[in-house]
Amino acid sequence: QWYQRRVRGPYRTCTHTNRNWHGSSTWQVDLEKEEHISHIEIYGRKSPSYAPRLKGAIISLDNRTIGALTYKTGQLNWTIPTYYLQGRYLKVSVKKQFLTLCEVKAMVDSNYDPATDSNLVDNTVKNLARADSTVITASSELVGGEALKAVDGQIDGNFYRGGCFSTALQQGGRWWRAKFDGVKEIGKVIIYPRLDSSRDWLGGAEVKVGDELCGTIATSSPQKLWHVVNCDGKKADSVTISKAYGWMQFCEVIIQPKL
Repeated sequence: QWYQRRVRGPYRTCTHTNRNWHGSSTWQVDLEKEEHISHIEIYGRKSPSYAPRLKGAIISLDNRTIGALTYKTGQLNWTIPTYYLQGRYLKVSVKKQFLTLCEVKAMVDSNYDPATDSNLVDNTVKNLARADSTVITASSELVGGEALKAVDGQIDGNFYRGGCFSTALQQGGRWWRAKFDGVKEIGKVIIYPRLDSSRDWLGGAEVKVGDELCGTIATSSPQKLWHVVNCDGKKADSVTISKAYGWMQFCEVIIQPKL
């Protein structure tokens, strides 16, 4: 249940859930039609006890997890880039906690043209990682986060929905590998990261075709919804994603041939 109340702070009217210690407190808005959203702005209540409760809040669009809020002392507002992701139903939720929001904005650019956006993923191109002959392996696997989870077709960034890969606790470097049935000419590698956590599980990872480096994924906050690494036609019979140290988690890998 929701009610509105007056608060002292930059925003006069806020919305606030009742206590729910056993489930999630959720706020949702129907935008009435699908929109290409450039970014989302969230404003919390000006209070030392209320604003920190937004730490870890999950942001989703059409039931797809697109981000989790971090918190720094004194922080009252957040901006979540959505890279013109298309959707209609925007939701903010927290677990076992009050949810207090003073303003939520879904920003739409009326001049945006998806036909000219080179950042979008072309899903019509074959994904070599999902070919029947491709063998998927990893240096280690967390129970519930097996290597094959990264090629199950689920791009949702919520690890707890069962569609993401994770290395286990181990010594040495972490890696995930797609081994093909022959040499392939690779155009792009697209990686969808875990997004239901404020931690960056993928920053610093290297993408290689055989032994040749295509690129390194930079640490970013907030996280990108997907990372595109150009391999520019490098040829080999495998693609490897690796980190020198630390856990490595991601939710989907698309390996596209050079067109």
